[in-house]
Amino acid sequence: MLFAIIGIYGGFIQVGVGIFILAALVLQAHFDLRTANGLKILLAFLFTAPALVVFMWHQQIYWPFAIVSTIGQSTGAYIASKWATKTEGAIWYMHRFLLFVISIGAIQFFLKFYQLWPK
Repeated sequence: MLFAIIGIYGGFIQVGVGIFILAALVLQAHFDLRTANGLKILLAFLFTAPALVVFMWHQQIYWPFAIVSTIGQSTGAYIASKWATKTEGAIWYMHRFLLFVISIGAIQFFLKFYQLWPK
């Protein structure tokens, strides 16, 4: 069920879906961080490619944001992968970081949902 929700979110919004996939794979499916990251890339590609085609066909992509987002995510992934392979105890840090990011995202979602977050 969790992966279906993440898939729906990823198909419509895509931005930041990788962190949700990674969190679900590590925290719920109990994959190690390296394996989970490989699966995350595969899963994100499988539902992002068709969604990208649909949104491109309907000219519903804001390209400046998409380009900046792509550069930021790629740079962050590269830096994080180098750090994770060289740092002792990286998995402990990443678990805490994932929980922090998911918590902040959930708080923002509920505050926006109830119209309490400033616009």
